[in-house]
Amino acid sequence: MDRSSLLRFLSPDHQLQEDLHESVSSTRLGGTGCWLFEHPAYQAWSTGNNSLFLLEGLPGTGKTVLCSSIIDALRDKHRSSERTAAVIYFYFAKYDLRRATDESMFSSMLFQLCRQLDAVPIELGVVGDLANDKQPQFEKLFRAFATAVRRFPQIFIIVDAVDECSDIRRLIATLQSIIDWELDGLHILVSARPHLFMREHLRRPHHSHHLRYFSNTDENHHDILRLITARVSEQLSFLPWSTKQDVIREVAAKAEGSFLWAALMLAELGEVRTQQKVKHALATLPKGLSKFYKRCIRTSLRRSSTLAEVVLVWVGYAHRPLRIDEVAEAATIKAAVDPTVSPKKQLLRVDDALNICPDLLQTITIEDTNESFQAVSLIHSSVRAYMDVKLSHWNPHFEIAQACLRYLCRLNRPDALNSSDYRQRFPLADYAARFWHYHMERASSSHGNLDRLLGIATEFFYSPGDIYLQNWVKLFDPDRPWISKLDVSNRLPRVSTPLYYVSCLGLTSLARKLLEIGKDDINATGGTHGTALQAAAYHSRLLIVELLLEYNADPFSRCGLHGTALQAAKFVGHVEIAELLRARMQKQSTREAGQDGNMLDPPRHIILNRGEPDPYEFRGELGFGNTGYVDKVESLASGSICARKMMRIPKARRQQFADVVLLMEQLKHAHIVEIIGSYSIRPDSFILMKPVADWDLKKYMDSEGGAIADAASLVRWLGCLARGLAYIHMKQVKHKDIKPSNLLVHGNNILYTDFDLAHVFHSMDDVTRGPTGHTAPYSAPEVADGGDRTLTTDVFSLGCVYVEMLTVIASKKVWDIFQKSPKDPGYNYRGSNEAKAVEWLQQLSFGDKERECGEVVKITNRMISQDRPDAVSLSDDLAFLANGIVNTMSSKNIALVTGANKGIGYETVKALLASDKPYHVFMGSRSLERGQEAAATLRKECADSSNTVEVIEVDISSDSSIAKAFETVKASVGRIDTLINNAGITKDLDHIRGKVSLRESLTGSYDVNVAGTHVMTFTFMPLLLLSTDPRLIFITGLGTFDQCAQGNFPLPPLERGWPKKMDFETVGYRCTKTALNMLMLDYHYKLQKDGVKVWCVGPGFLATDLGDAREMVAVQGAGHPSIGGRMVRSVVEGERDADTGKYVVKDRIQAF
Repeated sequence: MDRSSLLRFLSPDHQLQEDLHESVSSTRLGGTGCWLFEHPAYQAWSTGNNSLFLLEGLPGTGKTVLCSSIIDALRDKHRSSERTAAVIYFYFAKYDLRRATDESMFSSMLFQLCRQLDAVPIELGVVGDLANDKQPQFEKLFRAFATAVRRFPQIFIIVDAVDECSDIRRLIATLQSIIDWELDGLHILVSARPHLFMREHLRRPHHSHHLRYFSNTDENHHDILRLITARVSEQLSFLPWSTKQDVIREVAAKAEGSFLWAALMLAELGEVRTQQKVKHALATLPKGLSKFYKRCIRTSLRRSSTLAEVVLVWVGYAHRPLRIDEVAEAATIKAAVDPTVSPKKQLLRVDDALNICPDLLQTITIEDTNESFQAVSLIHSSVRAYMDVKLSHWNPHFEIAQACLRYLCRLNRPDALNSSDYRQRFPLADYAARFWHYHMERASSSHGNLDRLLGIATEFFYSPGDIYLQNWVKLFDPDRPWISKLDVSNRLPRVSTPLYYVSCLGLTSLARKLLEIGKDDINATGGTHGTALQAAAYHSRLLIVELLLEYNADPFSRCGLHGTALQAAKFVGHVEIAELLRARMQKQSTREAGQDGNMLDPPRHIILNRGEPDPYEFRGELGFGNTGYVDKVESLASGSICARKMMRIPKARRQQFADVVLLMEQLKHAHIVEIIGSYSIRPDSFILMKPVADWDLKKYMDSEGGAIADAASLVRWLGCLARGLAYIHMKQVKHKDIKPSNLLVHGNNILYTDFDLAHVFHSMDDVTRGPTGHTAPYSAPEVADGGDRTLTTDVFSLGCVYVEMLTVIASKKVWDIFQKSPKDPGYNYRGSNEAKAVEWLQQLSFGDKERECGEVVKITNRMISQDRPDAVSLSDDLAFLANGIVNTMSSKNIALVTGANKGIGYETVKALLASDKPYHVFMGSRSLERGQEAAATLRKECADSSNTVEVIEVDISSDSSIAKAFETVKASVGRIDTLINNAGITKDLDHIRGKVSLRESLTGSYDVNVAGTHVMTFTFMPLLLLSTDPRLIFITGLGTFDQCAQGNFPLPPLERGWPKKMDFETVGYRCTKTALNMLMLDYHYKLQKDGVKVWCVGPGFLATDLGDAREMVAVQGAGHPSIGGRMVRSVVEGERDADTGKYVVKDRIQAF
């Protein structure tokens, strides 16, 4: 693609950004933001290397204007060096679909970069593929962006309102990937509202050298004063000079850093026409936005109480911006009566909907690739935040959900949607069909209306002749949610059972209701996924899978896209659902005749339609090669993280791709990556693998990306690689491409990957003849010459890798071997270079590892010669290394922390790693992938520490998982010194949100917090008793009789009536922690003579992910989890030894 074609293709996404920037800059007052350029943090960011700056402020405090100032200042500074410096930017906006996606951001930024280049780099040909596909593909845009960025020695990236991106998780993961490129000239600045998730993921000290937070304090006072003075001059010119000064003084004094509040107050004052009323208005200015919103809502309710409430609910809580005609239609719905929409109550003019709450509503233009339309939104996102806190008693999601279902019941004729004007007749039909379930899932059950809502939904699903159901699926098919254009033909769609669709959508309470009614065959087939069970497994609906199995759904049913429900769960990476289904299938296969046990591990390759959404989403780059890219991806269904290799396979090579998948499925070994699935969305094919590596061996030995090569690990891995190769050959497979970049470092393990060139052989004497693909630096002489490739060819390649590993163990660099890099011409171990490598190895000194490494040197010399050992003999010779001769654990305190991949557990591990005392910490995590991701971050955050962390997969709700973890620790280190029982859950909020029953909210929490902790402690006790200073800690909180007896509850006394109206609940969690305190006392009593020190530790009120309520409790003043981590460490290190057997909190003992 030539430069002009590329710019033409990318320009639509950027033109809007250019127009917006010009608009913001033109309205910016002179001198605005100058204070920022003098700030030490900004100056350090703009001149530092690979620097990140987070500009954080409350809504309305002028972040967008500051960003525009920064963009213009940097452009002016670097205008004369456009070939070497680039300033690129993007303004996010939640409600503008053209400005809400990270795809649009990279498209716009790529345009800005390419516009500065004289010619388009050949590597950007991938964008040509993107243009030909006629649809956005994020990964291609990102790779093209990565190529273009590297063309500039200095690059400044400014991104405004990142918290308004539609996929903030992917955006932040991508920003982290960009930081991990470690480009010296890279400077990233992002602005956002206070956002805990973003702050924690961007506050990375080794990359964020000059990170500061700015709030609505004194910094922007002068900017607000300029704004007020200018607006008064423009809008209030009719006032006397002295009154103008009063306005400027009073508004500036009460603005508290909020440009938005100041602008709203000045707009109100502009409507006042007498000096006396101006003075009265100044005396009664509402203090802060909350008071202003309260006054506006009261005024609107007095003016039109019913309509005002309805309009605010719909506009404030709709899942997307509503068209004006949709708001007008919603305003007239009476969900409790028929007909649902009364013509007598319809607005005569749809624009009248805006006049119901004029101070809080505004019109916005929504544009996408298909259309442009006027929509209604709140004047600012802070209005919604106010409504969440002050108007929750309206139960908005319940109101919208029941209105949507009632509205859909108007589609009671087969031809209701058979013409393109259906939107004029049913303006709200599209929204109601697509989002009723979203609102039902979020409707609060604490208002006592859940049963009523379930009844309405049941009536909708079981309409006579399925007419409601068919018209709903015509508008919105849960199997194909990406299709938005309605087929207006006369044909009604074939539908599956209501239970199937409810299982897709994850509506647990409704699924239980339908099962209780019993009208559907639970094993009925239909739909993309065949059965309700397979649909629930694919969409990661754990509670519904449990519910369907409780009602005896058949896990062996073979149908649908994935074959079985187990296969669907494995494809999306939901480990817990897969284990649940596998256990049920194993139980049934042993109990019932005729069940096929082979179905426990069926073929996995899935072919998806072109245009269908990718079930996995990009989270970062891992590597690339001749055959494709490898990325870190996240399952959109389960949230699990894995590695994905993407290849574009020509038709002639598709069988080779299938062979590679089949080959990898057969290889199951501790030192080989595991394939978890494969799929195709033409023209691309994908292989899913785990684990996600920290580095490949090449980067590890070169100390790239934060890696710190550890000699002890490298020595052990010499044996591990020999064992792995022996296994590969015993499985009758040749790898044919062994090299450092095809060996992955994952925690303390090393794994073979990339079997693209591999093939299965039939006998140990089997050879590959003729020229084949190979990597020249590590290829044996016979391969380079096009001769026969035997099994020992793999041994030669591994020997080359050993030479490099031994070099790094000896504290040398790989470059030193031949005075050149492996990517330079002539780097190989063939011919005369073999002798040079042998001579090089003889010169190396290995210090205290001389004995074992000396043996490896002798073996390596044979491996790169013509007289090579076979892989099995090699493994036997090096077995002493794989078994871990380098054991440094005896001098370290071995700690195991459950639930440690986030929150207090994560911060506890971090505190131990940062300690000046020696630790090896087992980081317990239900998900191995998420644990490894957390451990990788910790290693970077604690890069200077000599302490070590190792991830161990353990789910304390599973006895088998606990037993497996016990055997792993026992085989690895043989003891533990400290067990920290941190893992815990709460289901109280899930009950309020209608996700679980009242009983499940209590029993589910007890199963983990009490029973799971007890089993974990009981199982690991033999290892703990082998310690010379055993310590047992239970993390507790919110669970003492003493506190509750004094009236210390999370909520104030509630209004009369039943059930109580609550948006926050902790009763189940508090009960479990009270029980946990008893468990601690029991262990303390039983272990007195064993010398075990036991405590309950209350870390305090901290903002964790418990119950998905981190943002909520942070607003209530919860502290950072690191406070708890440091407190736990103080107990581990003996500061509370005098309080053993007690419930300890900071600086005191808490009564039970």
